[in-house]
Amino acid sequence: MRSPLLPFLVFLAAAATVTSCGGGGGGGAPGSVLPKLLIDDLTVSLASPRGALIVGLAGMPGELPPLAQFDLAADGTRIAFDGTAESIVATATLDAELVSPGRVRVVVGDAMTKDSPPPLPSGALLRLPFALGPSARAGDVVEVRALAPLGADAGGGAKAFDTAPVVARVTVR
Repeated sequence: MRSPLLPFLVFLAAAATVTSCGGGGGGGAPGSVLPKLLIDDLTVSLASPRGALIVGLAGMPGELPPLAQFDLAADGTRIAFDGTAESIVATATLDAELVSPGRVRVVVGDAMTKDSPPPLPSGALLRLPFALGPSARAGDVVEVRALAPLGADAGGGAKAFDTAPVVARVTVR
């Protein structure tokens, strides 16, 4: 089934090169603060091997994009994402799909409003459910990394994100 967000995703993939070089339609200006993804650390018990990562966004109101895409990746033998996302705040668009074992791609924000879509809010945005995989053992600390965060501004241009590594730790007990 073809996703209705495919044209946007293609745009974001093309924009990745521009934003990673410091160009593109937003961020990078002197004095600006780029938005940053945040993921909470979590402890999950082998006795109850399901959990949900809380993903949020931090940034100044003028720098937050209306739409963002990012991947979360972990060891697929120890973390198995469901390929779903649960909203914490209301957004017009929330889509998650498995890219490969241990990797999920998320699109969140407003892809529906043509003129002046509202920016994403700062704070917790969504939950990403997962189960512990067959290789997870008590005492494991599994890193979940945010990869390739991209955004689009209200005019459809690329919106840069902070490129500092974003890592959450899932502790298995």
